[in-house]
Amino acid sequence: MKMTLKELREAASEMRTTMQIDEAIPSDATAEDVIMYISEASKLIVEGDQFSEETQSIIDFVSKEEAKENDDVDDDDIEVMKEYIHDAEKLSDLRSIVKYREVFATMRPTMTKYKDVEKLRVDMLNLLNGADYDPSEEEEPEEVPATEEEPEEISGINKLDAVDNLQHIHIEEKAEKEKPVKKTKVKKQDTKTQKKPAQTSQEERRATIPPKVKHTSYSRFDAACEALKTKNPQTRKQWVEETDKLCVANGGVSNLPESKRRVLYASYILKNFDIDFPKK
Repeated sequence: MKMTLKELREAASEMRTTMQIDEAIPSDATAEDVIMYISEASKLIVEGDQFSEETQSIIDFVSKEEAKENDDVDDDDIEVMKEYIHDAEKLSDLRSIVKYREVFATMRPTMTKYKDVEKLRVDMLNLLNGADYDPSEEEEPEEVPATEEEPEEISGINKLDAVDNLQHIHIEEKAEKEKPVKKTKVKKQDTKTQKKPAQTSQEERRATIPPKVKHTSYSRFDAACEALKTKNPQTRKQWVEETDKLCVANGGVSNLPESKRRVLYASYILKNFDIDFPKK
């Protein structure tokens, strides 16, 4: 599949807008830079992200090419995936991992059967731990052979006779309920006397408009990098917390799930450059 730099930039730009990614694409970025941007952004796609046909075809192509290069998953990458699977709260987050990580390729045809996040989490972790995954294996309910029961005597009354009595009572109750009911006239409300809703003034309407959010050039990804350099976190949890604090200190809002996503994004990049970072 041949792609021009213009087509790659348009696809990356659409992904950034749809997924609300903070990091912009550098104006002097090469084709390899844009492909790397698309590759890393594709790992953050969640259920509900919709792209044009052209952009989706580029995402699929980049993901397939990356999967060919990453058929052999090392231990560090498996540990990162395990931690992300443990922390995932939504079914869509786990489905995204299955969709874009080749190690879960055998699970993709059966994704529609998963309705419970815990069931999918267990199957994914079992696959990473080396357990065989058989998509055709389904539990079948045991059939209970039908048996003919003799009518029991309850306090001297045959059970079949008791059922007949209950049916007779039910018919009498039904006939009682079906008796015609006298209709009563309902008075219509006088629409002329109804009060019109009070109109809100222009000042009141302005007061209900939420204030504009101040956008800064300091992104959450910048906070993740600064936290690693200046705060020296010893665990991934500390790295996420320090990232969130720095983001708030520089004009952003607290959002631990998004900070965790940016830390994971940064760990993929740092790993390729052999830069040390907390892995636990």
